[in-house]
Amino acid sequence: MVINGMQKKRYQRNLVKLYNDSTVDNIIHGKLWYKTAHKICKDLAEKHAVNFDKVCKIMAVLSPATSWDNNIKSCDRMLHAFMNNTPYGDFTVTTYGQNKKKAWGILTGYDNLVPTESNLKIWSFYNNILNPLGKDHVTIDRHAIKVLQGDIKAGNKSITPKQYRIAEHVYKEMSTYFGMLPHELQAALWVSYKEKVGR
Repeated sequence: MVINGMQKKRYQRNLVKLYNDSTVDNIIHGKLWYKTAHKICKDLAEKHAVNFDKVCKIMAVLSPATSWDNNIKSCDRMLHAFMNNTPYGDFTVTTYGQNKKKAWGILTGYDNLVPTESNLKIWSFYNNILNPLGKDHVTIDRHAIKVLQGDIKAGNKSITPKQYRIAEHVYKEMSTYFGMLPHELQAALWVSYKEKVGR
């Protein structure tokens, strides 16, 4: 991954600044975040008698443009609908229609979740939830990009595949500096970012 030297140093400074501004509780929360998500998916898999790997995929696919609390509720609602033969159109989720369709496809036997340039975040999120002890993936969402760019205020941010790869590289590199797994650093800074913007 080729990154402009000055840009990389600026990104590193921005991560260090927010990390240093973070409370101990935020850092601890970040380190535990994906382990907690893993446990939630385990519980949902047992509750609805659905394969754990599928539940992790569904959780990830239903994650765009929604809060974590609503993400969990949407996943639970879809699993309940599937196990109770509820028609596809008779329940709602809090993400995009195309994501609902994709998640439903995973449940009904059409498992089409593979890494592509258009779903890098979803693929990483799935892997981070599935294996919170792994170090190969880091979930880069619009918040992670804003943290990297030092843009600590509310608002949306689009992400190109190139930006994703650059951010992924910097987070992985800086996680070694902080002695954390890449997704632990991402989650800790996500918690701090959300606190600072009041979300």
